[in-house]
Amino acid sequence: MRWNGIRIGTVSRYLFPNYSACVKCNTTWNLVKMHKTKYREETYEWGIIRRAVGPLCEKCWSGLSIEERLLFYEVAFLARDEREWQKIKAAVLDGK
Repeated sequence: MRWNGIRIGTVSRYLFPNYSACVKCNTTWNLVKMHKTKYREETYEWGIIRRAVGPLCEKCWSGLSIEERLLFYEVAFLARDEREWQKIKAAVLDGK
């Protein structure tokens, strides 16, 4: 159930404790739409695998400059895998 992008921040974490949330406004994903940044595509004989990440909701993503967005992606993903981070960083800098 989405409530038309209503951003209520940390309150939503208490109302919906089983959901993760936007790293900027801290509103859970059942209330806001995730902005998916596609950063990799792999083609196999049986199909295509597309990789995407989404630490920001659409409203937060659209309200930030590319440089500001990059900080949130960096906090969310740099510690996981340096090789993946370079691909994610390139996609964010491309405005995806």
